[in-house]
Amino acid sequence: MGIIEKQVPTNTSLLVTLSPATGQANASFAQLTAVVFALSNGTALAPSAGSVSFSRDGASFGSARLTPVNSSSTPGTYAGRLPFAMTAKPGKHDVNVPDPFGKSGGSEESLGVKILDAADANTAPDDFKNIAQDPQFSKGTGSWSTQGNSAVSAYSTGGSGGNAAVRLGQGGYVWQALWSGINPNTAYAVSARAWVDDGYGLAGVTFFTGAGVKLAAAGTRVSATASGVVTRGVFVAPPGAYFAALWAGKWTGGGQLQVSELQFGPLQSGALSVDCSVTWRQLSASGPGINTNYLMDISPEWRNPGGPTFQEALKAMGTRSLRYPGGEEANSYQWAPPPYGPTTKPKPILTTTYGFPGGDFLFYNDWTRTFQGSVMNFDEFMEVAAVLNVTDPYVILNHDSVNVDGRYADPAWGYTQLKAAAVAWLQYIVRMGYPVRHFELSNESWKTNQAAQYAWALLDWAPALRAAHPGALIGANGPAGKTEVGDRDSGVAWWPQVLGAASSSIDFLAAHPYPVYGWDYSDYLSGNYPNLQQGVIEADIAIQSFAAPADRERIRIAVTETGVVDWNTKWSNSQADLGHALVAFDIMANALSHPRVDVAQFWTTRWRFGGFAPTNNPGSVADALNEDNSLTALGTALSLVGRYFAGGRLLQSGSSNIVRTWAVVPPGSSLTIILLNKALTATQQEVSLLGGCFNSSSSSAPNLAPTEAWLFNGTSPTDPAPVLNRIQDPSQLVTASNGRLIFALPPLSITAVTF
Repeated sequence: MGIIEKQVPTNTSLLVTLSPATGQANASFAQLTAVVFALSNGTALAPSAGSVSFSRDGASFGSARLTPVNSSSTPGTYAGRLPFAMTAKPGKHDVNVPDPFGKSGGSEESLGVKILDAADANTAPDDFKNIAQDPQFSKGTGSWSTQGNSAVSAYSTGGSGGNAAVRLGQGGYVWQALWSGINPNTAYAVSARAWVDDGYGLAGVTFFTGAGVKLAAAGTRVSATASGVVTRGVFVAPPGAYFAALWAGKWTGGGQLQVSELQFGPLQSGALSVDCSVTWRQLSASGPGINTNYLMDISPEWRNPGGPTFQEALKAMGTRSLRYPGGEEANSYQWAPPPYGPTTKPKPILTTTYGFPGGDFLFYNDWTRTFQGSVMNFDEFMEVAAVLNVTDPYVILNHDSVNVDGRYADPAWGYTQLKAAAVAWLQYIVRMGYPVRHFELSNESWKTNQAAQYAWALLDWAPALRAAHPGALIGANGPAGKTEVGDRDSGVAWWPQVLGAASSSIDFLAAHPYPVYGWDYSDYLSGNYPNLQQGVIEADIAIQSFAAPADRERIRIAVTETGVVDWNTKWSNSQADLGHALVAFDIMANALSHPRVDVAQFWTTRWRFGGFAPTNNPGSVADALNEDNSLTALGTALSLVGRYFAGGRLLQSGSSNIVRTWAVVPPGSSLTIILLNKALTATQQEVSLLGGCFNSSSSSAPNLAPTEAWLFNGTSPTDPAPVLNRIQDPSQLVTASNGRLIFALPPLSITAVTF
């Protein structure tokens, strides 16, 4: 806990640094709450509308505007509505869990706060009654008496020593609070002065604004090996305001995060920061990747002449990992026909005509059971990988054909035959010396399998696959939500069943986050969209929650599909344009920023949306490549991901809603700061350098002279042909002064500057 009562200098930011407490393993960041008030001649004044932004993984973790409360309030009365309220439902209380402040038995009263197991409001302690029964808490806490097993959070005006009930405006103080980044699967929900006791496992946490609107919740985890600073919050204080108190923390398994730094200035209002002393993660050298499409990628039938080769296009995109044979098409694909032996060579066949490309006569003739054009077999795929120096491609093994029934079923491809074909494929890989280790058991299996069936297949296939290929790593796929139910199950959540039964057979989760669902660029600009990393966070929470304890640190995450397709279709999928490209970069950078993620593979090289026409531009939102293999707007944005997110260090940095910021030190290079400006107008953005930022020739002093700059921009969100150019004079984009950088960001742009 950190408590400070100090006036914040005008236009100065407050830096908050969280780090694992000494000897505390498995600490997780849950929430940071900042409270400010303004005082003038004993009269409560509403603070100027400020903003709070917290960063994680080099990207924004949560942000909100601080809305002023009623400035005409009088001391001793509530001043309008609290901007945020929370309700949580605790699970069974475990008195053996130690209190975070050292008290034994999971004390509920360390800060004068109790949790009710009963629904009777009369049993509430006094400091809860004032909150629970007050009409200001119209959501959750306002219906305390009917919410059995509910707990509420409380803000205290008791300063550094009190635990009094909340009284807004008391003593002339006007309080504001921000909730940010709660992990709903852990035991804590922390506010300025109160928390949900650590002996309770929360069954769910929901946040509401004062208007009763639900807020999105997100969480993160810090591994037991984390060191130094793990997150930094920048609170932009209103001019002349006082900073009254700050409480920050989250515990898991006895681990604790503590406030290790409370620092005023020298940041300027609105400044973002980069901390060169804090490495968030070592980026995976094979991280930036893409899904291939074996039906179209090297087929001359689907090419327009005059462009680069497929290999040249992927090299220009900076591709470091590949997935074969694709997505949906993998569930009918087989690498070669049986029987298998030492002389077997790859020759793609279909195990069923159910699902793409079956029934699509542009690609496959169901009657003759032949492909309409040339397709990329496995050897040809490995030739592409070799040219790109992709040293660990991902391969999908077809298990899900077993679930096809009716006239689409092929009796030659039952469960036993599919398993034998997979084993033979791995034996072929070993025989050929191909550098393939990662194998997914089918694609999006929750659509055609029950969870128990899929878990059983993992347990059955994994030993046979590892016997054929001792280095094989087995991946399990599943839906985006940690407790989401598959299409073939009824009330049985996928990941608890699959991980609970088969985590010993799983080496990585294959996550498919498609965060663009029912929103468009206007929502992206306004901030009205979900956490772009939420799908990865859900996978991480699933591992920590449902896998056997011995497997939780071992299992990794591979984002084997992600992209900007809106399956809800609010945002048109018909055109690859600048707006989609900016979001694609944001999604990929967020995925690769997560410490448990090894690869993020964009979907896809090319696809068919609404028919096929071999034209060069602009492609659909699933197309990184045009039909002449030139890069679409999406492919061009992905080239920046490949340039800067393939290995090296990702530093701690902060973002705002309008300007997304990453700081990297690529292998053999020096500090590069990447800024994505969503705005439709030019933006001047200050970035403060903390922690002794450096260049490649000196680690003792900063060198703020830019040496290289790239700019990706266009004319509008619907521009189908944005451009990526190297800027000959980087000083056009950035100037340096007193440890601060001032960037001149063009509208709708990604700017990358190396120092």
